Formats: sequence, structure tokens, C-alpha cells
Amino acid sequence: MLVVDDDPSVTEIVKVYLESNYDELSVTTTDCVEAATERLHAESFDCIVSDLRMPVISGLDFLKVVRGEDPTVPFLLFTGHGSEAVASEAVEHGVTGYVVKSDDPGQFDDLARQIQTAVETVRTTE
Repeated sequence: MLVVDDDPSVTEIVKVYLESNYDELSVTTTDCVEAATERLHAESFDCIVSDLRMPVISGLDFLKVVRGEDPTVPFLLFTGHGSEAVASEAVEHGVTGYVVKSDDPGQFDDLARQIQTAVETVRTTE
């Protein structure tokens, strides 16, 4: 899976937590949409997790780019800046899931469950 967040501490904790607690998850990280887009052209990922607010290109704009190239890859927003309007727009553009960042360590388990469910759904429909 590819995790995109402009805060390297977030990408590192997501990577460490998910890989330590979920053997089947392998995490690649990047700190900007531009680098993520390059990675997507060079590699295949079974899921993308992206922050919403990032410099230059937002997570929603990244979602639109990804959906233009691959409408089936699971794409989850993992953000601390959500709202009903953002969630609605994300759904309109084909987001697979939405997890709000918090101080609760359970957020990573929620994220992992959504990733697993989304990836499994795609695999069973192919």
C-alpha cells in the first residue's frame, strides 16, 4: 500500500504500526502527491492512503487524479481536517473510505480494517 502525508512522523507511525501489527500489510510512504504520482506510474499498489491537506495538491485532488487513471484501486483519506462537506465531495469522486486522525491509538486499527476490507473487496470482484 502507498501512504501519502506531508508529515513524515505520520507516515512513519502508520508504517511501523501497520507492519508491526498486520503481517499482510506492506507500507510504502511518500511525503507529497508529486512523489506519490511518480511512484504510481512506476509501481502497482493495492491501496492508497492519503492525507487531505497537503501543500501544492490536496488529497481530494490526488483522489481525482488516481480515479482518472485507476477507478478500482482502494483510496482512503486519513485526515485530521475532515468535515461533512469534504466527506461528501470525497464520496462523489470515488473515495473508498475515510478515517479521522485522532489521539486514539485505535485509529490505526480502524485504518487497517478499512484497508483490508477494501483490498479484499477488489480482489473478490476481479
